Amino acid sequence: MTTKYYRTYNESHYGDVGYYYCEVHNQTITRQIVSFENHLYWATPSNCNNDEYDFTDQPDFLDSDLSQLKEHNQLIELTKEEFEGIWEKAIYS
Repeated sequence: MTTKYYRTYNESHYGDVGYYYCEVHNQTITRQIVSFENHLYWATPSNCNNDEYDFTDQPDFLDSDLSQLKEHNQLIELTKEEFEGIWEKAIYS
């Protein structure tokens, strides 16, 4: 069982530039954070802090997805500590 953490470029529904962070466990996204300006929106399969940025409808994160995002230099792997720090900020903001 492997768990990895990633950050990639993202745009809001309104065109705002931001980041998408995710925790991937056995090729399935289990937690996510969407960041725009000073706002952090967190989501899990069962809960979220903003219905506009609820949990992904495509939680599978396959090797082909990983390769494609890495190829376009849009994916950065994070440490567990980095992800958990952002998660904590999102939960308590």
